[in-house]
Amino acid sequence: MRLLGPDAYGLIGMALVFIGFANIFQNFGFGSALIQRSLLAKSHYSSTFFLNIGIGMILTTTFILVAPLISLFYGNEDILKVIQVLSFSFLFASLGIVPKSLMQRRMRFDIISKIEIITTVIPGIIAVILAFMEFGVWALVFQNLMMILMSSILYLKKVDW
Repeated sequence: MRLLGPDAYGLIGMALVFIGFANIFQNFGFGSALIQRSLLAKSHYSSTFFLNIGIGMILTTTFILVAPLISLFYGNEDILKVIQVLSFSFLFASLGIVPKSLMQRRMRFDIISKIEIITTVIPGIIAVILAFMEFGVWALVFQNLMMILMSSILYLKKVDW
């Protein structure tokens, strides 16, 4: 925290207010539906997977286009690029929704917890290294994106769907 200072944390906090709010709409409950539905066909998984990717692409594009308005709202030009880069978290997260839901459905909480630990520790270490290298707020942006992308990749790799 001392390496980055309050400006970097304030900037990422301002960006994550909007990104976090939009995350509510990320999967529209499709992941939960895959867990709770008693009978599922492979077509349910596939259609939900591609629907989530479409939603992720729409949210990513929307936030890239809306970032200048958010920058005006805050009166801070530095937040523009931060939001545009963080918007890719929607696309990255959409890749892991169905695989994670499948693991939850199969009650593979051992694998889920290992993935959560790995995707917290490794990006955290890299963020500290980037902070030492004086990347500023970009260390936190990279940490956030890497956590999401790594977890999606690991879920995709671990599920046999």
